[in-house]
Amino acid sequence: MSDEPPVTSTSHSNVTNLGWQVAFAGLGINLALGVLYSWSVISKGIPESWGWSEADRSLPYSVACLVFSLIMVPAGRMQDRIGPRFVASIGGLLVGAGMLLASQTTSTLGFILGFGVLAGAGIGFGYASATPPAVKWFPAARTGLIAGIVVSGFGLASVYVAPLVKVLIRVSGLSMTMMFLAMALAGSSNSSFSVSARLPLTR
Repeated sequence: MSDEPPVTSTSHSNVTNLGWQVAFAGLGINLALGVLYSWSVISKGIPESWGWSEADRSLPYSVACLVFSLIMVPAGRMQDRIGPRFVASIGGLLVGAGMLLASQTTSTLGFILGFGVLAGAGIGFGYASATPPAVKWFPAARTGLIAGIVVSGFGLASVYVAPLVKVLIRVSGLSMTMMFLAMALAGSSNSSFSVSARLPLTR
């Protein structure tokens, strides 16, 4: 006679609930990482006194997109090898550190390093870590649905990020807005990462 406890409807329900928690935490991560879409508003909020040219205003975003794309592959491999928790935590810390650096500078180079390199890399690490843990909680028939829910957060972020940043810049100025984003993104992302990084014992 097997010593393993029978699978009950209650235990199956608990697993399903945990799976949905992980999926929606991944959605929350991508909603936060969609801060990339705020650059159009941030660039317009750069004071003329900073001396940026029109070309300068596009550089941090261009670098962020490039770094984000390049980081995705190694971040995905790291996620497979060592699990999502560590990789996701790197993402949250990098995004927060990048925004913090940008809040302390007025130079093009500072924003390229902060928003472009650090935040861009953090977005890549976070994006690579949000979907895989979620789909592992569900049967193969739901993989597409769950992946779609998690990834949709990145696109939906454009609905709220740009208007929010516009209001913050008007009320507090650009530097304080970047500081607020640094604290908010580091806190919310790492809270969501702690949930999304949970993996089922078996698949």
